[in-house]
Amino acid sequence: MRERVANADPVKLFRRGVVQVLEGRKVLAHLSVEQNLLVGGHHRADREAVQDDIERVSGYFPRLRGLTKRVSGYLSGG
Repeated sequence: MRERVANADPVKLFRRGVVQVLEGRKVLAHLSVEQNLLVGGHHRADREAVQDDIERVSGYFPRLRGLTKRVSGYLSGG
């Protein structure tokens, strides 16, 4: 189902998982890959589900598994 979000409450959108990913601004460049992934789930209460989602992301990008402690700003694509 599609839904317009142009004038929606940002807090409600965030709680539903709608976020803006800032590209090229290196907002979280100082964090490790692992920390960046955890930041994406910081508002979620179910930590086990967050870990499951991180595993799913690792399935999409298998090379991340070996880079979890690296500072993300030093990776190609930041």
